[in-house]
Amino acid sequence: MGVPAGELVPPNPLQLPVRQLEEAYAYSETHSPVVLAAQAREKVSRASVASAKADLMPRIDLQGSANLGTQSAYNDSLRTHELRGQFTISGPIFESGLRRARVSEAMAANDADWRLLDGSLRESRASLAASWNDWQSQQAAIG
Repeated sequence: MGVPAGELVPPNPLQLPVRQLEEAYAYSETHSPVVLAAQAREKVSRASVASAKADLMPRIDLQGSANLGTQSAYNDSLRTHELRGQFTISGPIFESGLRRARVSEAMAANDADWRLLDGSLRESRASLAASWNDWQSQQAAIG
């Protein structure tokens, strides 16, 4: 405090994990939390579209049971064997358009999430390019 610092050691140079701007773009796409969140959101909405489309298809149910027993605990010749199977196909006879509306809604949400993903990628690239240019100009000024 109050004394000149003396001889200072120059700071360590900044080591970036990339060497070119294109590498920085690729690194940003795999490590940016905003881009990763947008990708996850789009994946969820894509699954919602698939679920809504699957709801349009008929439902197929298969149920089976097997039973082996005796009519008398003292006689082995009176055994019963029972196998049952049930195969059911069901679907709506009349549909008011609710399912198709759900598909359209899910597709619109997925489209919005694609736009969000595209916007986050563009914003990330623009911010990265501005920071890269600032860093390059500061490196040139230091030199």
